[in-house]
Amino acid sequence: LKKRTRIIVIDDENSFPTKLFKDEGYSIDKWDLVKDYSKLENGFFDIIILDIKGVAKHISEEDGLGVLISLKKNNPAQIIISYSQHSYDLSKIEFFQLADDNIAKPSDYLKIKSILDNLISTQFKPDRYINTLNQILLKNHIDEKNIKKIKVEIAKAIKTKKAPDWNNSLDFIQNRTQLVKQVKSLGETIIKFFK
Repeated sequence: LKKRTRIIVIDDENSFPTKLFKDEGYSIDKWDLVKDYSKLENGFFDIIILDIKGVAKHISEEDGLGVLISLKKNNPAQIIISYSQHSYDLSKIEFFQLADDNIAKPSDYLKIKSILDNLISTQFKPDRYINTLNQILLKNHIDEKNIKKIKVEIAKAIKTKKAPDWNNSLDFIQNRTQLVKQVKSLGETIIKFFK
């Protein structure tokens, strides 16, 4: 799983031992700043390790916290680890509470590896994303017929190994951009497990 799990570290410093993880066979990249928000939003990366400060001022006044809030809103199942060396006032506590886990900077390789391996083995499973998708659809009062339509589209994409036709399968969702984003992001992530 560690080779299959795509990890991105977003940190303006060079304290994360990226090379050690690459040497161990992890699929890991590093950005100093948020470069491609759409890749983060659509679930391209399975685990995001995100600093709170100095990484996203160009897209959010709240910096890393703004990115974390937005990502969790669009895909509540996205695995995000907070990565910070600073202690913050209570207004920033949300950053650490919304994250799936926290890593203090600097941390040694073995501590970080233990956290990553635990998240990969316990959280990076299709059930997490399927359950989240079901909860979102039920919370938004989507009827059984349309839930089945979405699930059939995901199954078809897995079977044919082709991109899902979201326009057709989500045509019943009118003026609910947020819900469409969530369904697409979760659906794409579920499909990745079966490629």
